[in-house]
Formats: sequence, structure tokens, C-alpha cells
Amino acid sequence: VLELLEGRWSDTAPRRYFTRETATALAEACGLTVDEVEDHHSAPLDPKRTTAVLGGRTDLVAAFTLHCVRTHRGTIPPPTTFAPAVDYTSLFRRGDGTCHSREVDLLDPCHRVIEIAPASDMTHWLSDLGHRVTVVDRVVPSASRRWAHRVVVGDLDADRWWTDLESSADAVLLGNVIEHVADPVAVLRDATRCLDASASAPRIVVSVPNVAHADVRIALASGRWTYRDTGILDRTHLHFFTAAMLADVADAAGLDVVARRATRVPRGASVNAVPWDRDVGDIERSPAPQSVLDIVDADPEADVHVLTWALRPR
Repeated sequence: VLELLEGRWSDTAPRRYFTRETATALAEACGLTVDEVEDHHSAPLDPKRTTAVLGGRTDLVAAFTLHCVRTHRGTIPPPTTFAPAVDYTSLFRRGDGTCHSREVDLLDPCHRVIEIAPASDMTHWLSDLGHRVTVVDRVVPSASRRWAHRVVVGDLDADRWWTDLESSADAVLLGNVIEHVADPVAVLRDATRCLDASASAPRIVVSVPNVAHADVRIALASGRWTYRDTGILDRTHLHFFTAAMLADVADAAGLDVVARRATRVPRGASVNAVPWDRDVGDIERSPAPQSVLDIVDADPEADVHVLTWALRPR
């Protein structure tokens, strides 16, 4: 908790994270009732600092085991394949501060663009701007197919999807993609294969949500890590990134950062903002202590919601 409060995140393995609250909700959705909770405690690495920041609210439970019984029919809905197709003109415009407009800006003046895991609104926008867009994914939305110059079907984690695309593009766009794949470094290396080295400025444009946003830090300090359908804690995310971790992943893939952009959302304004004063696991929660807010507010990058960078091969 202290590490993330200070904007650091060091776990690179693809995993899911749970609190008692979210684990119990998952059990209920699967048709299970929690009969007993067995806690496994671990002392903090820095007890003095932990107490100074969190006071008497320090939670020493490092893991827990839920003993459940099957009591009812599960309620988990089947997953949807695509978000509804929308007209980008009603959502985005150049210079509006969204990660989409920042991606578009960083793609200039590239003509041949490969959009990996395409969003139909972005494919449409890129096409209208004059880019020749090739889209790549395991399943490509029909709306993206409509606006794409070429469609390549392939699983980013399992297939050699890049085989027919080597040296064919001025730029590759991975907009909110690498947090969903098993191996982000491998996907970036594969994307690099698609760049034409003779292009004037070959680049990869990547956007990722910033797990070190103020609202996520404060929520975790309050004992909550709640997956949602959208946002930083999207339930389909396998990896979580800070700026430092994105830099490490880019470096491991043989890429240098040539431009950094950030989409900012003030503390308390994102979908991950939660009221501190709330019961969680039968523990009464008080308002966020000033010591927590001081740490978060001291970081000028704590309001960064999405990181959008341009990368180039070494």
C-alpha cells in the first residue's frame, strides 16, 4: 500500500488482485456463500512508517482463504465481445485532451498505420485523417473492418500475426492494449517487426492506464481494489503500469521513448474514486487521513490517468 501511495508498482506478473470484499462478491456471483474466512498475516516491511501514515488502520492480512459452500445459481453474465460502435465525431476531436487525440497527434505524419486490437471509433477517425490503416486482432469488429485498408486476424499472445506485416508500416498503434496481453514485451517486439526502417520516423504509439493515479492509491489505502467494466481497474487487465514500469517494458523491448503525453483526471473525478468513510469487512472506516492525502498530493503526476508515449526502435 505504501509503495503505491508513493507512485510505485513493482509486480510484473499477470495476475488478479483481491480484497475480502471483491473476493466475497466473486464467490457470490459464482453461486457460493462464504462460510469462513481464514486470514494469513504478515508484518509490514516498515512498521514505523506504516503506522505513521495509516495510523491504527493498518491491515496485516497479506492473504486470505475463503471457505465456501454452493448455495445458489451463479449470476456472472456472459462476456460481451465488443463495445458498441460509436461515431467518433461525437466523442473526440483534435486537442480535446483525451488519450485518443494524443495518439492521433503522435501518429502524425505517419501514413501507413497498423492499429492493434482496434477500436472502431479510432479506426474511423484515422481513416478520415488520411491514414491507411491495417487492423489486427483475434476478432475484428465489423465497424473497424469497414474503415480499414486491410484486416489481419491473429491472437497477439499465441500467433505469429506479424508475419505478413513485416516492414510494412510507418507506425503501430497500441491504444490501451498491452495491459490486456500475457507478455507486453513480446507484443512490443512483434510490433517493432512491422515498422519500415526506411520510413522517416518509424514509431510505436502506446497508451496504458496509470495504476498510480490518486484515486487508485487512496482506494487501496482504504482497503479496496475493485475491478470495474472500464477504467484503470478494468476487470480484463492482466498488467498494471506506472510511468516507470512502462519505461522498463519499452527498454526490454528495445525501444526508446521519444515523446511522452499524459491524460490527466483530478483526484476524486475518476471511476475509481471511492468514499473513504464506509464499512468494509465489518471494519469501520474513517475519512482519509491527511497523512495519506499529503503523500498523494505531493506527487505532481498523481493525476495522470493515461500515459501515451511514442517509442522508436534502437
